[in-house]
Amino acid sequence: MPLYRTLERIIFDDDVEFDQFTVSPLKGVPKAILKILLNKGRIVEVQTPPLAVLPGWEAKAAALEPLGIENVSQLVDADLDEVAEELDTPVEELRKAALEAQSWMQVEEEGGYDA
Repeated sequence: MPLYRTLERIIFDDDVEFDQFTVSPLKGVPKAILKILLNKGRIVEVQTPPLAVLPGWEAKAAALEPLGIENVSQLVDADLDEVAEELDTPVEELRKAALEAQSWMQVEEEGGYDA
């Protein structure tokens, strides 16, 4: 799930609004509208950090890298049941780790559209 930063205040016709510099997945905003907002420079996609740079994540990052999971977005978007099976680790432990990695991103989830 990509994250976006609003570069200006955005108000939709149904009164849903995002303040300037909000970081959000912009849930429920149609892909065509996201593309327009990107092209007009009203939003930018946020690049999440590599897992290897998170404090205490060196070993976890090394274990996830062979599975193609190298940054926070990839981990959050991954099918954690499959990843846990591949790594032979409890899925709850992996979910906890994914939440920890996601906590390093300050993402505003309030407001927006319900998907």
